[in-house]
Amino acid sequence: MIEDTTIDTEKHPMEGESVSEREGADISAEAVENLAACITAEGDYREEAIQDLEFRIGKQWPIHILNARAISKQPCLQFNLIPKFVRQVTGDGRQNVPGINIVPENSLASIEVAEILKGVVRYIEHSSKASYVYSKGLDQSASCGRGWWRVDTEYSDDESFDQDIFIRPIQNALSVYVDPNAVGPTYQNAEWYVIRQWINKKTFERKFPGKTGQPEALSNGVGDYKDWFNEDSVCVAEYWRKEPVEDELLELQVFPTRQEGDTVEPESYKVVITKQEMLAKFANINVVVLRKRKITSPKVVRYLITGYEVLERTEWPSKFIPIVPVIGEEFNVDGKEHLSGIIRDMKDPQRAYNYWMTMLTEQVALAPKVPWIVSDFMIEPYKQEWDNMNEANYPYIRFRSDPAHPTGPQRPQPAGIASGYSQMMQICQGALNDTSGIFKPALGQESNETSGRAILARQKEGDTGSYVYIANWLLAVQFTGEIIVDLVPKIFDTERVLMILDEKGDMSSVPVNQPFGAKIYDLRQGKYGVRVTSGPSYSTKRSEAANSMLEFVRIYPDAAPVIGDKLARMMDWEGSEEIADRLEQLAMRNGILTAPPQPGVAPGSIPQAPGTAPNAAPVAGPAAQEANIDQLMMQNGSQTPVV
Repeated sequence: MIEDTTIDTEKHPMEGESVSEREGADISAEAVENLAACITAEGDYREEAIQDLEFRIGKQWPIHILNARAISKQPCLQFNLIPKFVRQVTGDGRQNVPGINIVPENSLASIEVAEILKGVVRYIEHSSKASYVYSKGLDQSASCGRGWWRVDTEYSDDESFDQDIFIRPIQNALSVYVDPNAVGPTYQNAEWYVIRQWINKKTFERKFPGKTGQPEALSNGVGDYKDWFNEDSVCVAEYWRKEPVEDELLELQVFPTRQEGDTVEPESYKVVITKQEMLAKFANINVVVLRKRKITSPKVVRYLITGYEVLERTEWPSKFIPIVPVIGEEFNVDGKEHLSGIIRDMKDPQRAYNYWMTMLTEQVALAPKVPWIVSDFMIEPYKQEWDNMNEANYPYIRFRSDPAHPTGPQRPQPAGIASGYSQMMQICQGALNDTSGIFKPALGQESNETSGRAILARQKEGDTGSYVYIANWLLAVQFTGEIIVDLVPKIFDTERVLMILDEKGDMSSVPVNQPFGAKIYDLRQGKYGVRVTSGPSYSTKRSEAANSMLEFVRIYPDAAPVIGDKLARMMDWEGSEEIADRLEQLAMRNGILTAPPQPGVAPGSIPQAPGTAPNAAPVAGPAAQEANIDQLMMQNGSQTPVV
């Protein structure tokens, strides 16, 4: 077995715990039973998903036809058109970058902390190379109907107890098994997950000293142990499950303690919180319980198991199991869920295309090999030459005149190439477009549309036909944001300095959970929601804005002095910011723009450029300013700046 890297079998960042032998046996038996239930429920899907993935990489001829043609030495050519359709779906996702936005949802949340959380999420995505992780999940979804990724935590370094949050790919889409009762695009109500990885026995014994990974008997009557052990390998799995925890929900009136230096008494406020959270957050603060009620909330626990024992137990700090599904097309038939990707309905048109291309190629290849009509008398002295004629390039062919056939050897004209072959190939190509919903303009191919409007309309039609994958993908990204936002106050629960990223990609740091000037950005307070937007990246939008402004200046040249500084800032070349500052100063000197109020400058006065004496003459007039704009336009032309 090839070792997979889906599961990190080293010690998990959250401190692992050992369990008793009896409890471990019960947990493992439960996992074995649940895995068998999932395999039964998803057996058809998993078999079809394997066929879809193999079909994509080129296993497109039915095995019995392949064997039969191999025996008769007939070709089985393959012209794999499937990947370009899958890449069209994933390309749409790569161009329309999903953005996770954080919004406050209760009185304890603030817009400032929401912006910090947004920057934290961007930094997590940046450090995790989330663009690859997201596109990998979308690719799996479009290929076999369902893809995955996960959220994980790691220690910051070997000398710290601080942890960081990461988004990780799950390379094998079929290694994840989910509660069959889970519904919805993100399976949020799933009670358990199993993620399997096969490890050879020597590697297992090295990683887990004292463990064999296999009981004396392969089965004890519970579950199907062939899915857990074989002669060479052991299946090590993560078993995630939600365990119910009884608690109390409290409505509190909180009376904050007056801090040194406060001039007024801080106002009290109401908060709804669990009893466990109250003991952690308001241990030394005066509170009054207004209302309470019993609740049962889930606790997420991760077990690292074999088929009969628990190797490690870990409590996960979030209320979500951090496994994120990306669903393809989903439909229910009489209570049974069916999943499919874009390949499922394209297999027959692709097979037919391969068949007709093979027939056409075979006919063209055999055309020069039309047999000669000869008599035995003609070729008897030169039979070896005639036998090798199709394998050797003889400059001439010798034969003996036969009085019975005075015309000599004859060779019939080869049959013409049937036009039906090319017609069938065109029909197959059209069927590939129809079953995928992606048409020629969307694939960058020339079609019968001639106007730009018609081409854009057909491209939009193709995007609409495959948008179900993008829509479900965005829901998966949103769920990822919800997991991270729920994790942040548990992982970043101490005084820390966090790195954040803004929309432009600029990095900065901010202290959290501690006084910072007159404010405290406490990530542990408040409730925040997650929204997802999709569109071009910031650099792409900047380039598009620059091109639009250049086009506007060409149409209306008088606007150049007014928007020149804005146009320069949109340019993506070195020194653009400096030129923009100079143009802005120039516009203010000429009275085109009004200077913003500055400390120590009288309202209505025009600020001077650095190093310029008051009331000095402008360094350039309107004509020179327009010349500068023209120069910028000539440098850029109508092309999109390289980003």
